[in-house]
Amino acid sequence: MKYTVPLAVWLRLSGLFSLSAQTTRPSAYQRSAFSEMDPAIHRKIMSLSEPAPPEIWEDHLILTYSQSPEPRFVGAVFRYEGYDRIHPFFLNNHGVFVLMHPLPPGRSEIVYRLVVDGVWLADPRGETIRDSANIALSRIAIRTREAVLEGPELQTDGRVRFTVRTGAAGQNVTLAGSFNNWDPFLTPLREIRPGSGLYEVVLPLPPGRHYYYFRVDGRRHVDVANWRQVRNNFGETVSFFDVP
Repeated sequence: MKYTVPLAVWLRLSGLFSLSAQTTRPSAYQRSAFSEMDPAIHRKIMSLSEPAPPEIWEDHLILTYSQSPEPRFVGAVFRYEGYDRIHPFFLNNHGVFVLMHPLPPGRSEIVYRLVVDGVWLADPRGETIRDSANIALSRIAIRTREAVLEGPELQTDGRVRFTVRTGAAGQNVTLAGSFNNWDPFLTPLREIRPGSGLYEVVLPLPPGRHYYYFRVDGRRHVDVANWRQVRNNFGETVSFFDVP
């Protein structure tokens, strides 16, 4: 299938196609950058053993790609940049092409295309939409800070308020986190009003980054109202926030 791409875009990209002459493996500069990034992010991208759907992880979009035979170059272009800049993927230790792309501020979605050995295509593992010219694009929604309804809230007295809405009354809801040695029984939440299904607890916490999750009637839950999530050393997803 042929794709209709504005001539101006092709002219901007024409100088980049020489990148497809060799497989995109980390350069010395990239390896240095990887070693200096947040250890959790580094573990995340280096542990990917197979391609996966696009993922919002911390403040980044993670895209992955793999095919047989192995392509020589994989990149991504984004609509918010006018599709005029290719962001190259790198090949991790498991043979998966990975791109860790910072989230652009103030956007509720990212629309993008992949560039594989010079061919533009939709992400086979992402949501596909069509533009007015019937060209296949990929899209992923972003939960922004503005979309957060009830997350950790810093009080005027410096304490932090945690809330979770379970939708059911009289449940056993607790909080486990890096601030209480991940004890799932130490910090219970109380129901704000009988029958409301909304639970809260207020804690004094020191400045810094804190990781946590909720337990509801013995079942583990991340904070769905908090878009900031990471995986811990055991591969479990936890929520996190920063106290200034």
